[in-house]
Amino acid sequence: MNQEEFVENAKKQLETWQAEVKKMQAEIEKLQAKGQEHLKAQLDQIEEQRKAAQSQLEQIGQANMEAWQEMQSGFQEAWKAMEKGMSEARKKYSDD
Repeated sequence: MNQEEFVENAKKQLETWQAEVKKMQAEIEKLQAKGQEHLKAQLDQIEEQRKAAQSQLEQIGQANMEAWQEMQSGFQEAWKAMEKGMSEARKKYSDD
């Protein structure tokens, strides 16, 4: 996968996560009335991870070939953390 394809695929996934986060944020308003404030804190953390991944992706998109290959590894670690956070949030929402 070349740099352009990598960036395009990552952008699409970030957009998907953004839509999912927005949906969860709307649900939080309903849940807060039921004493589920802990979910908001978790979602806030996920949003921060998403923003960090977005920032890294923008840097990768502007990097030269050597730099982007080095940055790709760091981005993939952030990506794994984001996937884990989203998975945990999904479980919480389906459990509550």
